[in-house]
Amino acid sequence: MTATMKETFNKSTDGWTVIGDVQSSGWVAKGGDPKGHLAWVDAASGQDSYFQAGPKFLGNKIHFYGGTLSYDILDSGSGYTAYDVQIVGDGKTLQYTNPNDGSFPTPNVWSAASVLLVASNFIDKATGLAPTVKEMREVLKDITQLDIRAEYVNGPESGGLDNVILTGPAASIFDGASADGSVSHHVGINTDAMAFLVGHAVL
Repeated sequence: MTATMKETFNKSTDGWTVIGDVQSSGWVAKGGDPKGHLAWVDAASGQDSYFQAGPKFLGNKIHFYGGTLSYDILDSGSGYTAYDVQIVGDGKTLQYTNPNDGSFPTPNVWSAASVLLVASNFIDKATGLAPTVKEMREVLKDITQLDIRAEYVNGPESGGLDNVILTGPAASIFDGASADGSVSHHVGINTDAMAFLVGHAVL
């Protein structure tokens, strides 16, 4: 069984917040994709804003390497460019930028986004280079901060976040816990994870 972790915001923010240039933010029971969502309004004073993950999405998430982070974004506009996902851990800050940056999302419509959680998709903020597989796995092993972009307009805007989902790789050699605390055992081999094994003896 593939490990999954979900936040649908159907009952609360579950610890998620909005950081940066925020006039107001909070849980809204309706208008999500579907049901509830985390909404925000931009203060438009010049600072970028990000949805910041609650505690369930922090800590050891190493078993999601090679899987995906997906989410739904609602915004009143688009055109502004910035990194879309930031993962902090093990003393490193890794950032991902959507290749459709500038044209995502479709204004006033819930728009789906996803990123494959492999090293080649991210840049180490400190070096400007992609992390190694080992480095990214160490970050995922101890996530202290996970941010998803909220800012898509250079000016006033409003929007929301819904359906944040971490999905493990379809086949992995690593064991991991699902969102409900149960343990799923993966018996296949994920090709992205093979780079980590090069030069290591498997007993």
